[in-house]
Amino acid sequence: MKNIVFRLDCNPKSGFGHFYRCLSIAENINKNSYKVFFILNFESKKIANILGNFEIKFFNLKQKLYKNFENDDLKQTLFILKKKIKGKINFLFVDHYDLNLNWQKKISQNVDKLVVINDLVKTKVYCDYFVNFFKNEINKKYFLKKTKFITGFENSIIQKKYFSLKHKKFKKDKIGFFFGATDSKSLTLKTIKKLLKINNSKLEYLIFLGTYNRDKNKIIELTKKNKKFLIYHSKKNNFEFFLRSKFIFCSSGYFNLERIFFRISSSNIYINQNQKSFGNFLVKNKLTENNLSIKEYLKNLIKILNKTKKKNYEKLENNHFEKFIPKIYNIDRLLNFLQINPIRLRYQLATNDHLVFLWRLRNDYLTKKYSLNPGKISFLEHKKWFLKNKQKIFILTNNNEPIGQIRLEKEKNDALIDYAVANNYRNKGYGFMLVKDCLRNNGKIENFKAVVHKKNIASINIFKRLNFKIEEHLKNKNFYLFKKK
Repeated sequence: MKNIVFRLDCNPKSGFGHFYRCLSIAENINKNSYKVFFILNFESKKIANILGNFEIKFFNLKQKLYKNFENDDLKQTLFILKKKIKGKINFLFVDHYDLNLNWQKKISQNVDKLVVINDLVKTKVYCDYFVNFFKNEINKKYFLKKTKFITGFENSIIQKKYFSLKHKKFKKDKIGFFFGATDSKSLTLKTIKKLLKINNSKLEYLIFLGTYNRDKNKIIELTKKNKKFLIYHSKKNNFEFFLRSKFIFCSSGYFNLERIFFRISSSNIYINQNQKSFGNFLVKNKLTENNLSIKEYLKNLIKILNKTKKKNYEKLENNHFEKFIPKIYNIDRLLNFLQINPIRLRYQLATNDHLVFLWRLRNDYLTKKYSLNPGKISFLEHKKWFLKNKQKIFILTNNNEPIGQIRLEKEKNDALIDYAVANNYRNKGYGFMLVKDCLRNNGKIENFKAVVHKKNIASINIFKRLNFKIEEHLKNKNFYLFKKK
C-alpha cells in the first residue's frame, strides 16, 4: 500500500481554506491503492470528526508560537514521516504559506514526490509539482528545472458533494455576510452594528459565523430580537446560505470558489496581502464587484447595499459565472496529472459539464491555428453552437477528465470528421484512437471526409495511417480534403 500525506494547518491563524482544499483532493484518492494521512495543527473538534468520517488518519501538531515555526515544524513533521507512518511516502502535499524553501529541501529528501500548493509565489520553491489555481503564468525562475506545473483558475477545485447537491428551492432575496472561519478583525460584529443603525425595510440579512468567530455570543445577543437578521453558524447551513443569498459580502479567500459555484455576485474585503492579490484577480475577471480594504468596506457598506436593491443580478449570474465555475472533473485532472490515478479511458456523449472544456479547446492556440476559422470564439457564441450540436459530440475521458472530442457531421451516406485533443494529452496516441474508434463504431457510413491544415503533420499522419487519401486541395490552399471509402 502506498502513502499520501497532506501537510497544512487549520486554526485561527490559517483559517479553514487550506483544509477544505486538501480534503477535496484526499476524498477522491483511491483508498484501495493509497493510505491517506493529514499532518496539521487544529483546535476545533469538528476537524477531527470530518477526518474521521472520511477514514483519514491524522496527526495534530501542538503548535502555539510561531517564533521558530519552520524549524520546529520540520522536526515534528520528519518524526511523523519516519516513525509514525509505515513505508515510504509516495506523495507529500504541502498547502501552507509558512513552510518555505529550507523546509521543502529537507523534507523532499524523505519523500518520493513533493507537491506544493500555493496561491502566491514570492520566494524560491523546491518541489516536484507546483499547483496554483489562480495564476496561468508563473515565473519559473523560482523553481527547479524538473518542476511540473498545473496552474490557472480553470483547474480550481471544491468538494464533490456540491455537484450531487439536492436542495430545496429558496427565494434568493437576502444579503449574505461571511468573513472567514476566524474573522480576526471582527468584521461581522462591526457590520451588524452598522446595519442596526440604518432603517432599510427592504433588505434582510444572512449572517454566516465562522467556527472560530470570537464574537459569536455578542452577535447572537445583538440580533436575537431583530427579524431582519438570520444567523447561521454551522457548516451544515452553508448550502442554504448560498441558496438564499442574492448578494454576498465576504473576505477574499477560498470561500469564493463555493460562491462562484452558486453564481452569486459579491463585494469582497481583503484581510491580508494574499487575499488582496486573489481579490484583485476576481475583480479583473468580473467575479466580484470590488475588492476593498476593511476601512473602504465600512465606509462604503451603505452605498453598496443601496445599489443591490436596484440591480438585477440574475443576468450576470447566468451569462458570466458559468465559464469560471469549478468543474466536477478538475480533481480528476489533478490526480491524473500527478499520475496518482491509473489511466481509465471511456467515451461519453457531451453534457453541459463539457461546455467550458470544449470552448477552451476550441480557442486553444494550435486548434485555432489549424482551423478553417482561426478567429477566437466568444463564450456566448460557443454556447449557442454547443446546445445545438452536443448530441453529435463524443468526449474521451480519463477518470472523468475530458481529454478529447470527436464529432461527425453527417449528410446522407457521408460524414465529415472533426476531432481535437487537449494540450496535456497530445502526442500520446489519443488522436489516432479517437479517429480509429469513430470509424469502427460507424460502419454503416460509406464515405468519411476530413479537412486538414497542410502544416498539421500529426493529423495528416493519423489519416494516412487509417488509409485516407488526399482527394483534392480546397479553395483555401492551406487545407487538404481527405477521403476514405
